[in-house]
Amino acid sequence: MPIPEPSSSRPSNLTKQQQQDALAACYGVTPMPTQQLSESEIAHMRTLLAQHDSENKKVTIHDLNHPPREPYRFQKFPMMVYDLQNSYPSQDKVRPKANGAGVETVHIPAKVVSRLVQSEDQLQAALADGWDEEAPAFNEERVEPLSAQYSNEAGRIDAEIEATRPKRHYNRKVA
Repeated sequence: MPIPEPSSSRPSNLTKQQQQDALAACYGVTPMPTQQLSESEIAHMRTLLAQHDSENKKVTIHDLNHPPREPYRFQKFPMMVYDLQNSYPSQDKVRPKANGAGVETVHIPAKVVSRLVQSEDQLQAALADGWDEEAPAFNEERVEPLSAQYSNEAGRIDAEIEATRPKRHYNRKVA
């Protein structure tokens, strides 16, 4: 490592190496002798360093409530594929009651047929068999009307809540 030179106004007739040696003597720095090491000495030093690092390694403490996490890495497989021909959305069917008096509405939940593929070959085979990578979009929301009894009770409860709610008084400017 070269030693920085102090600024001087007089020109020097010494070579660069002589200037470095003179500065090192001024600062009391002794040049490090260059030494050729054999392969066995280098291997021995590496084992000493490894032993030192293993003995002086810091203790790591892991919080069991918050264990260390691996960073997210995208993986294409396993992948879910969907059978759109055998999947269907939820629906309500009207059918006669078992006792024969009137009809009843029966809710049939949605059915999504799917399976996992583990490799590109399995994916290509599934796509060839009619499976699809996109899930079916069954976004229909089921709206179930309240019976008259429940509707009357809900109205009564809403009226009670409104009656007990404190009245809001807004600051009005009085002229």
